[in-house]
Amino acid sequence: MQKKEIEDEKFTFVTCTYNHEKFIVLHLESIKFQVQHYFKGIKTYLIISDDGSSDSTLQLCKKWVDKNRDYFYEVLVLGDGMNRGTCKNYLRAVKFVKSNKFFFLAGDDLYGYRNLREILEYLDYYDLISAPSLAFYEDEVTGYAIEMDYNKYKTNIANGVCHKFMRRAFTIAGCLLEAPPTVFRKELLDERTSDFVGEYKLIEDQPMIYQFFKRNKVSMKYLDYSYIMYRINPNSVSHTKDKGIKTFANNDIRKLCKYYLTHEKNIIYLYIAFLRMQIIKGHSWVSFLLPTNHYLILMQKLFNKNIKNIYCSAVKDTALENLKYLKIFDENAKEFIEELKETQRYEKI
Repeated sequence: MQKKEIEDEKFTFVTCTYNHEKFIVLHLESIKFQVQHYFKGIKTYLIISDDGSSDSTLQLCKKWVDKNRDYFYEVLVLGDGMNRGTCKNYLRAVKFVKSNKFFFLAGDDLYGYRNLREILEYLDYYDLISAPSLAFYEDEVTGYAIEMDYNKYKTNIANGVCHKFMRRAFTIAGCLLEAPPTVFRKELLDERTSDFVGEYKLIEDQPMIYQFFKRNKVSMKYLDYSYIMYRINPNSVSHTKDKGIKTFANNDIRKLCKYYLTHEKNIIYLYIAFLRMQIIKGHSWVSFLLPTNHYLILMQKLFNKNIKNIYCSAVKDTALENLKYLKIFDENAKEFIEELKETQRYEKI
């Protein structure tokens, strides 16, 4: 694999927020850990784009930045109170990215303890990098915990290691890659792709990844370890029970499927898009007819040992280490919140 041209060392953390007041300081502390330990001597930028939060998310971001600005070469906080939707909020943030290498994460997820610079070095050789996304949740009684169910990771790992001729098919059937750990060079997100993503409200990853594989010969590397901690958040688009949000998300998927059906030429892709549209309409039984599902079953039977090894490397064997650092980030976040409360108490006196 030929090495791509390297730019001056600079990097951008992009954070998109919406009503993340319970999580945002923890998220920002995970960024600070990365900068402190792995990004010394690099022009590191931070862009925070808030999508009209109705809680204290934006205020907490500004307070945290006031205290930690010196860790970054430049910081930009975007927040005018307007709710644009996930897609436009993401695209707004990316417009301000000055480095070709950047990492995007929602304000409720976390960067892990692994060295992100080592992951980013793969972008000198590949267009797209992804990996298993380690999922965690918070229990009011027991505290933080890692999701350890192997079956909940198996399908996503099989997606990631599928043969390259199946990548576009999987993207049409759902999405090839989990969004949180997926990273690419900014040059891949050209104007046409950005315009296409901007046509949607809440689902940004599926139209974006689809355009990548449709319009480019994308070289992809799927790593066998996790570097992002994905929060199982009942209020996120993926897990919400809010009927309004579900309606917006389903409308995005319907619109995307209609695009596939009117623009694709390949009969297999058209067949997959047709079946997915039937599933969206409530005919869940047709998922049995999806060729991607049969491919996954075959992959899991033939390569289960390899998939399980990736799972162990990314999740099982590192769960305790990830929990340790998660608790460190949490302690730092709580310390910041307590300092902030104390400062505000004195200001009121």
